[in-house]
Amino acid sequence: MRDYAPYTEYGRSKAASEEILWKEAGDLVWTVLRPTNVWGPRHPTFPGSTWKYLARRWYPLPNWL
Repeated sequence: MRDYAPYTEYGRSKAASEEILWKEAGDLVWTVLRPTNVWGPRHPTFPGSTWKYLARRWYPLPNWL
C-alpha cells in the first residue's frame, strides 16, 4: 500500500478505493481528491460556507487545468 494512515471506516474505504485505482487504471490519467472537511447533516459551518460557493458554480480546480 501507499503511505496511508486511515483511522476511520471512511478513510479505510478511501485508501482501498485508491489502491484499486492504482492497480486497474493502466495508462488512464486520474486525480484523487482528498477533502479536508468531512461533514454530516448537522455540521455547523458547511451549509453556510461551501454550499454558497457551489451554488454560484465556483469550483475549486487544480491549477493545471
